[in-house]
Amino acid sequence: MVLNFLKIILFLLLNIFRGISLFLIIILVSFWDFINDQVYSYFYSRFEREYLREEEKIVGLYFSIHTFEKMQRRYLKEFYFLERFFYLNGVRYLIITDNSLNLLDKDIDILIVNDARYIPISTILKIQEYSQYGKVIFTYQSLMYNQFKHKYSSELLSNFGLYDIKFVNRRYQGFSYRHFTKVILSRGYCVEYYTNSSNVLGWTFEKTPFLVKHQNYYFIAENTFCIENLANPIIYKFNVYLLNSIVDDLIDLKRSEKSFEFLFKDIEFIFPIEFILKNPKVRRHFYTSKSMKKILEQLEKLYLSRVSKLRNFPNKKLTIGLTKIYLKDFNYTNLIEYDDVKFYLLMKRNRQGGIEDYYSYRIKSIVSYNPLVVVVGIEDYICSVVLSEMPDDFELEALKAQALAARTYAIKKRRRHKDYDLCDKPHCQNFEGEKQETFKSYISTFSTSGQIIVNKNQPIDAVYHSTCGGITANSEDVWSSKIQYLRSIKDYEKDMENAYCSQSPLFKWKIEIHRNKLQKILSTTVPYILNQPFEGKIKNITFQKNSSGRIQKLIIQTTKRTYVAFKEDSIYLFSEDLYFSLLPSSFVERIEFSGDRVIFYGRGFGHGVGMCQFGANTLAKKQYTYIQIIQHYYSNVKIKQIYEGFEF
Repeated sequence: MVLNFLKIILFLLLNIFRGISLFLIIILVSFWDFINDQVYSYFYSRFEREYLREEEKIVGLYFSIHTFEKMQRRYLKEFYFLERFFYLNGVRYLIITDNSLNLLDKDIDILIVNDARYIPISTILKIQEYSQYGKVIFTYQSLMYNQFKHKYSSELLSNFGLYDIKFVNRRYQGFSYRHFTKVILSRGYCVEYYTNSSNVLGWTFEKTPFLVKHQNYYFIAENTFCIENLANPIIYKFNVYLLNSIVDDLIDLKRSEKSFEFLFKDIEFIFPIEFILKNPKVRRHFYTSKSMKKILEQLEKLYLSRVSKLRNFPNKKLTIGLTKIYLKDFNYTNLIEYDDVKFYLLMKRNRQGGIEDYYSYRIKSIVSYNPLVVVVGIEDYICSVVLSEMPDDFELEALKAQALAARTYAIKKRRRHKDYDLCDKPHCQNFEGEKQETFKSYISTFSTSGQIIVNKNQPIDAVYHSTCGGITANSEDVWSSKIQYLRSIKDYEKDMENAYCSQSPLFKWKIEIHRNKLQKILSTTVPYILNQPFEGKIKNITFQKNSSGRIQKLIIQTTKRTYVAFKEDSIYLFSEDLYFSLLPSSFVERIEFSGDRVIFYGRGFGHGVGMCQFGANTLAKKQYTYIQIIQHYYSNVKIKQIYEGFEF
């Protein structure tokens, strides 16, 4: 009886133990991220405090989670080289994110903010608090008014007490040697600067501010810490002098002279997805936010899928004519192999060694050098084309739809040229190479790998455009032939004014052209397009619409003759270069004559046939999948996998 009692007790204890274990496992799984963050924060903070006890000077590098999530690959690359700059110069640095602002205290001698576009208000307040005893440098070109008059950071500047400061960098024309130094920045800009022990000032050619000191803040109008500029030895030294001017003896001058030689390898400069995934120093930044952890997981999964497909389907490739590239314009080229992938790097360095322009391509081989023709994998081609045709800040499902359209278009139009399949211009599809890739383009391409749009088992002519204006066009509304899958659709739910593409800046437009200017334009375009001499003064311009609201027939009356143009050709009569029309689309609603001006009112941007890109983005926000988006814009189509028996 005692034995049975002991067995019962043992049984109960065992079940209690199992229950407690199961409960703990459930708690651990449910709160894993929270527990992981707490443990990480505890040990990381403890380590950092030990690190800060040393007497050496410390630089704080602000890593913006918000910027990282918006500018992913580019921001990672710039931050990587910012770290490398301090590492090579033997400077101890501490990475500070929006989640670890408690580390920003008196032990940090200077804080460097390498991108000022996306800073949350909580971080701004903490930086303001820190500036009472520490110094802050803001370094990014978003702090300037650029040549397109885009102004990014006026609010940020006012938060730190600066108002009406215009940062301008002028393109350089040459050199004249004076008591200060002229520095050529990347992309051909030039500034002038001098340094002394108490202050740092800088001007452009026209004496507008390049560097401004205000209290403990230092604002630089061009990101001198980006790799394109750091490749310039003068700018590299300038950064050393700049930092030493602000924090005494921060960088050893003798060491900095040697460190420049080891600044970067070619593969680091290219900074491909493979390098990011295989480099622990870069990978660690993905753990700063949950959304970036998910992106890392997606990238790793698709990377393995890509490697598998390359091994199993090595012949899925295209020959591309790089017609925009003239080898004589580049003073450095190199063919690099990394992780079984070949990269062709072309670099244009300015007179001081800075990188003014560069291209990099994932290639399988080089066919010829004059003209430059390369063989590329079709998915590598699409990965670049996606962002050449659609903005990176669009929704992922919209980008996937764009990847399908671009892949289908490439296969449909291959062998378009005599010596290669496709060119790199918009004539085929705009192809900028590997440097155009981002995490989103990589995910949208390889998560739809091999998928194309077909009708009757043949790839369709997957045309697309920016903005339809509320209704897409039939193929025959714009071109000559009727294509059954390119049908006009109403791209809205209730009314056209709230169409899916209404967020586009060219959803509705108004274009004014001076009569004299229009007279001059028509005197060139009419003979070229209509093959008739243009005579007389403009009296009137009228038009007839087709069923989708586009121009069917355009009639131009002058004091001597009447000219008639049809469909899409009509808007190219209003072109200054015989390539780009002054009118965004043929979806013209009315034309008015007002004094010495002709005013065109219209909708949309592009030919209006097929997929509307801004509309696709709205549909993605409404939880449409990329397949639903495709089937919304193209009639009676299916998705087919080219890696499964499709002739290519």
